[in-house]
Amino acid sequence: MPVSKLQALHTYLRSLLSNAINRLLGRRALSTLLKPPEVPSALGLPDGATQVNLLHRSVLDQPLRVNIPLWENSAPPGEKETVTLRWRNNTSFSKPLTGPINQADLFIEIPPEELIEGVQRLWYEVTEWITEQVFLSEEIQVTIDKTPHTVTGAGLDFPPQVISDGVTDRWLTDNGDLVVPVRPLYQTPGAGDTLRWFWSNTVSGQELAGEKVLSLADITAGIKVTFTEDLIRSRPEGDFYAHFKVLDRAGNESADSARVPIKVSAAPIARFLPRPDVLNAPGDSLDPSDSTGGATVKIPSNAVIYPDEAVVVYWGVPDTVGAFETAAPSSSGDREYRIPAANIAPWIGKTVVVYYTVMENGVPLKSFECPLQVEKLSGMRTIQFLPLSGTGNLPLSQIAENGYATFTLLPWQFIALDQFLRVTLEGDVTINVLDAEPITTTTGVITAGRASKADLRRLGVNKIFSIKAWVSFDNKATWQPFGIARPRLIE
Repeated sequence: MPVSKLQALHTYLRSLLSNAINRLLGRRALSTLLKPPEVPSALGLPDGATQVNLLHRSVLDQPLRVNIPLWENSAPPGEKETVTLRWRNNTSFSKPLTGPINQADLFIEIPPEELIEGVQRLWYEVTEWITEQVFLSEEIQVTIDKTPHTVTGAGLDFPPQVISDGVTDRWLTDNGDLVVPVRPLYQTPGAGDTLRWFWSNTVSGQELAGEKVLSLADITAGIKVTFTEDLIRSRPEGDFYAHFKVLDRAGNESADSARVPIKVSAAPIARFLPRPDVLNAPGDSLDPSDSTGGATVKIPSNAVIYPDEAVVVYWGVPDTVGAFETAAPSSSGDREYRIPAANIAPWIGKTVVVYYTVMENGVPLKSFECPLQVEKLSGMRTIQFLPLSGTGNLPLSQIAENGYATFTLLPWQFIALDQFLRVTLEGDVTINVLDAEPITTTTGVITAGRASKADLRRLGVNKIFSIKAWVSFDNKATWQPFGIARPRLIE
């Protein structure tokens, strides 16, 4: 019989024998596709990651173990089967096995030189012991990634205020931790990447400030890093440099991102609120004649006041006559505050307390006080009278029997309708002409009362008497004198 026919007969008989044994033992024939191979060192696949069966770079310098599940109907004692591992399409590694086959023996190692970067195909074949038929397994993919992320162009996007002013005690008090976006993002961020960020006081420093394994949600929402307040305060003050780097799931570490220089002055600053100054008031003494247009209060430049803090300047104790308060500086960002002239007049001849407050966390902090002496008005006008005869005589003959002498004033500095006048005549007797009467006009000739002819005679004919007048700028609390007229009363 020809050899070819003998071989065909041999194969046919082995097939019959195999089927008979399987029926006898109640076994099924091998499935069309065997279970896939297993790579124990392959990394899991986090939510959102795409690199399946990724190998960490730490396992690439040693043989890669591939486990093969024990298939059904494996060889009985003494019989031989062969497992062939297929890798990267054209590379194979075979392992002969003798039954009974133990699961512990079902592995094949791929040498390190075959672990080339890329997505590689992996499956195995089993040459069955009876018919020598080859059965294939399900195929898997194994990912080898040796290339780190590219961070060129990516950076830490610090707030403009931090870039310009640095990290201060005030900034940390108001904001707490320094949370900084990574913007723009580094190239192809992936779920499972480890982001590490650094806070160093040298350009080449690598002092770790924090690290985070990124999730898909982190990438979708925008990657941010946090430099904690405790970290910043625990380091010395001065110039610091912030940067980050990325460790991908395979363990490839990127280069450093660009370093961002940040100035740190986070030591708490003692709150210093020195007394304010009043301009044009040397020696804390203000001449009201120089302030008919108002006064200016200046807060010293060394007062510790932050840009967003509310400042109120007080001129006098609140709710007292002449008191004034303002939170509006003369111009934006200035520390000078205007006081109206109407609030200077009530303090003429008295001391006004000037100070300011700064609102810190809802609590007003008071500065030191400036006790300002407002001087008395000088050169006050002299009260006038009619009738007038010669050089300073008041003639009774020019007054009708039932008539009156009248007294007048010309407008004075700081005149206002909330002021009051007093006028008295002093001779042999004292006559009250006006007793705390309100001002009714601020322009023209100001009427200051009158006295009857009969009352004038009581002062003493052919005698000099005094006409005295006062004005009150502070609701009758104090009285400022005008010049005194001293006419002679004649017939």
